[in-house]
Amino acid sequence: MDNKSDVNITNEVLFSASKIKEQLLSDMLSEQSLLLSSSQLRAAETAILPRIAWYKALKNSGVSEDEALAFVWDSLIQTSKAKKRFASFCGYIPGGFFVFRKIFYKALQADLWDNKFTQNDANGLCFNTTRCLYKDLAVFYNCLEIVSLFCKIDHVLFDGLKHIQFNRTQTLGNGGTMCDFHYFAR
Repeated sequence: MDNKSDVNITNEVLFSASKIKEQLLSDMLSEQSLLLSSSQLRAAETAILPRIAWYKALKNSGVSEDEALAFVWDSLIQTSKAKKRFASFCGYIPGGFFVFRKIFYKALQADLWDNKFTQNDANGLCFNTTRCLYKDLAVFYNCLEIVSLFCKIDHVLFDGLKHIQFNRTQTLGNGGTMCDFHYFAR
């Protein structure tokens, strides 16, 4: 609940929403445990459903959509610091793209996405994502507006790196037919 730095939500509302969030999250996890693979459920439990539960709990507590999204965004920023350190390390050391590409490619083999790789060599890692668990769960819980935050965090992680260039022209979460990821060695 330290997420309220840039968000104007009272402690009373946060306390009330936190109780709602815990119940929502418990219900969501029970429901999804019957539908998802074990790797999908782990990702849902740690990265996706807590944000969806907070968002819905805040809205149920009378918080505006914009404020609820801002709260979730602050949460994403706070919890992405370790990933940002890894991306920064790989993006700033000579040869870091090789390390990044090997680790990231392996992570992308999880069943959280449907990816088609178009390049995987010393010059670039490029792929198109046509299904994404983040979007699937947001659609399932009728809060598609939250997906753009998950898409936006990629730019926080990967923009401005010295030895890795990140480009993307569309995302599923913002109405695209796919997420077209392009990571290039500089």
